[in-house]
Amino acid sequence: MDIRSAAAQLETGIRAAFTAEKLGCHIVRTVRGPHTLTTGIRLYEPDVKSLARVGRMAQAIEARSGVSPIRIHSQAGLVYVEAPSPQPIVVPGAVLSGQGLAIPLGLTPLRAVAGLDFDRDSHLLLVAPTNGGKTTAAKAVALAIARQHSPKQARFVVSTFKPADWLGLAHTAHCGGMITDVDETAQMIAWLVGIMYKRTSQMQTTPRLFVFLDDLLNLLKRRPDLADPLAEVASLGRGAGIHLIIGTQRVSKSGMGDAAVSGNITARLVFRTASAQDAAAFTGRGDTGAESIGAHAGDAILVTSAADVQRIAVAYVSDADLAALPQGGGSRPWLAAGTPTGTEAGIPAEKGQNGRSEGGSTGIPASVLPLAYRPPTPAEEMALAGLYARKGSKNKTLAAAYAEGKTPKTLGWLNGALEKMGVNV
Repeated sequence: MDIRSAAAQLETGIRAAFTAEKLGCHIVRTVRGPHTLTTGIRLYEPDVKSLARVGRMAQAIEARSGVSPIRIHSQAGLVYVEAPSPQPIVVPGAVLSGQGLAIPLGLTPLRAVAGLDFDRDSHLLLVAPTNGGKTTAAKAVALAIARQHSPKQARFVVSTFKPADWLGLAHTAHCGGMITDVDETAQMIAWLVGIMYKRTSQMQTTPRLFVFLDDLLNLLKRRPDLADPLAEVASLGRGAGIHLIIGTQRVSKSGMGDAAVSGNITARLVFRTASAQDAAAFTGRGDTGAESIGAHAGDAILVTSAADVQRIAVAYVSDADLAALPQGGGSRPWLAAGTPTGTEAGIPAEKGQNGRSEGGSTGIPASVLPLAYRPPTPAEEMALAGLYARKGSKNKTLAAAYAEGKTPKTLGWLNGALEKMGVNV
């Protein structure tokens, strides 16, 4: 079907559905987006009750137009009805441009460029089933980073179980290494935690370091111990210029390891979900309509802290796009002798009462714990925040950090440290 006929069919179905519901309205226009036809509608009486009724009309419009799935949302005084386009258009990643840490991801149904600002949303969570579009979106992020920054300004590391999907990126000058081995990924994350604490103590945020974990669900199945250090990075990485781009199939303990990881990721790109319940869990909010998208590859819902929920057609990145980038990366600093990993940077693992490391390298200096009974120094505040990210409890954190445990003073010091470090509690 051609676009004009499809738009006419959609508008006819909308009019019939609204007439049946006795809702007065007129159609403003229908816009062709990359993946959708979007019809703007103005209600004559746009009160709360009427808008709620419209929000439940997707099935009625599908039945009367013969088109599905339908997504309905309201914005700026208009109701928008989105339907799949009969002629989808691929959005080429190479034509989109951003600035600084503002990264373009794709186009909205109204053909506006959409993306996120890593200066505001430090990390990005990509949620989709296998072959659902996570890797394509991650490569769009990598391409934008490389085009907007020199290798001295920004670097990235990739951990993946599907290296064939990332071959075009492996030898770019911005890539510090591509990891396919689970144990090497664990080494890299331990190195990352050490680098994070060292950078934070020196108030260093450059070069920006973007860490792509292509499949966190399967990574944590093999190495569940990585959940704690990842929670630290999600909590404190922003102050060190470290950003996580995490792909997973579920936002749950199996898919994310710990709520401290997902809780500190405010930006999410979610592809079609099986139900409204999954949509709410994956996006972190209700009524996004993520269950009503996905007729075409790359169709997703973007949630950021700075904007309303946006539907976008994720940009496609070709091997030719990546080949056009500066080449020559792959230094793998976590394997190099003398590289500042957790212990080598003078940041050994946290010690338990038995003197042994607890859960691998945490990046917390042994000299910091237990803390003296006095207000913490800036370095000790960082350690407190990191310990809280691991423990997930103020009581447990204070018991480990102070011989006195929890008192009004130590609780106040911990709360102050968490606030300064920007940790969500």
